[in-house]
Amino acid sequence: MSDLANQARTRGALHSVFDNDYTPQPGDLFTTSTLDRPGDSDREHIGYIESVETDATDRVVRVHTIEGNYNWEYLYPDETRVSRGERVPGERDIFGAALVEYIDLEQLFAP
Repeated sequence: MSDLANQARTRGALHSVFDNDYTPQPGDLFTTSTLDRPGDSDREHIGYIESVETDATDRVVRVHTIEGNYNWEYLYPDETRVSRGERVPGERDIFGAALVEYIDLEQLFAP
């Protein structure tokens, strides 16, 4: 996850949830980290953005996701764990992780 995000950074395709100049789009990826160490090598999770909700000022307030967790395959090897979820950018979930970055796949893989 961190390698992909670092590659995205070098291509200008990595965006912070705290950036006001980028609105995530359906099809982007997101990563989670802890709030006190966003964007370093401790990315814990990656997922796909299905859709976003914005407020009246076009600030993203909720991100609808399709995601899985690599730990699940160790905990539940006989099951596939992929689900839809919702995340509020920059807020911790019940596991302590927070959505902190977006990866623009079109920009990442542009020629």
